[in-house]
Amino acid sequence: MNKSLLLLPLVSAFSLSAFGQQADNSASSTKGSFFANVSGNYIFPGEDEWDYAVGGEAHAGVYLTENLRIFGLVGYTNWELESESDSFDGASIGLSGDAGIISAGGGIDFLIPVTDSSSLTLSASIQYQFVDSSVYLSASDAEESERAKVDLDDAAAVYVGADYYFPISDSLDIFVGGGYLFNISKSDVSIFGIQDGTDTAFDGATIRAGLQF
Repeated sequence: MNKSLLLLPLVSAFSLSAFGQQADNSASSTKGSFFANVSGNYIFPGEDEWDYAVGGEAHAGVYLTENLRIFGLVGYTNWELESESDSFDGASIGLSGDAGIISAGGGIDFLIPVTDSSSLTLSASIQYQFVDSSVYLSASDAEESERAKVDLDDAAAVYVGADYYFPISDSLDIFVGGGYLFNISKSDVSIFGIQDGTDTAFDGATIRAGLQF
């Protein structure tokens, strides 16, 4: 019998084994691996009193499977107040300023392959919003003027959105996307420690772009 015929099944078996090992290694290189990304965000506020919001966010997490991963997040966003004023009984009364929001929380991503190297990621997260108010109520007339700080309580929100990822190098991806930030707990408003039932929300349509490592 020709020796090459004897070698053929051995070569085939070796090739199948090597292919299976390569597939296993490919899967394991994603499952359990870590990732991190940073993004710049712009928010179109859902509440009339806010003009716009701009900031950044960082995620760090781990892949549970090739298509599913979890992450923790931290971010900072500055919310600019839509300044307004009115006249009452000869006095001018107005609101101005901004609020800084430190966000901390976590979420989950579901990755949908689009091409061999790019993917669409559906994302959902929950975050606590630590609010630092620099909003002021001012009143003035012909003789004097006064200004009082408006206190804003902390809030909580849920974000849902989608991002498109594509590589720019072997170890770096760029992504663009958007979504919506929903408040599940609004921020109570008070002046001189007195609350009158007024609240505000830090929510709205969001666009973002960033890098993943």
